[in-house]
Amino acid sequence: MPSSPSLCSHAQEGAGQVLSLCMRIYSHNKSSPTVINTAAATVRQAVALLFDHAVPAGPAEGSNFSFVSSSTSSAERVATGPEIAAVFLLQDLVNMCAGSPPAWLKCPMFGRGFVLDLLEFVLLHRPVAFQTNSAFKALLQNKVWLFGCYIVFAVVRV
Repeated sequence: MPSSPSLCSHAQEGAGQVLSLCMRIYSHNKSSPTVINTAAATVRQAVALLFDHAVPAGPAEGSNFSFVSSSTSSAERVATGPEIAAVFLLQDLVNMCAGSPPAWLKCPMFGRGFVLDLLEFVLLHRPVAFQTNSAFKALLQNKVWLFGCYIVFAVVRV
């Protein structure tokens, strides 16, 4: 049963606000080390939780989704709020690694190392997302792969 666009929008906005708040606390240099470490752990847990909700419980072979669809078929369905939020989060993480500001998250730029840790966690621990959803596959092929090549070439040159 597809979710209503309003419900998807609220879930997506809520997830973005929580992640943005935690990332702002993490990036605030004047916080105590305990606050920064707690914020970093909270960000990691929130990212994991967001991807847990975005990926179906059982791997649905070949399930594709679109952001806007007037009709749903067995092969294509409307994305849920957590799926949309996870795609936007992944796009922002890749953008921050490349030195661009996040578009969906409302947070300042912070260390590339932490962002790379988050990307590594998602890629290693949530592979089902990239195997079952076409939006995650496309993002992996178009953004993450290109960024990975950029990093490899930068390391080889050094």
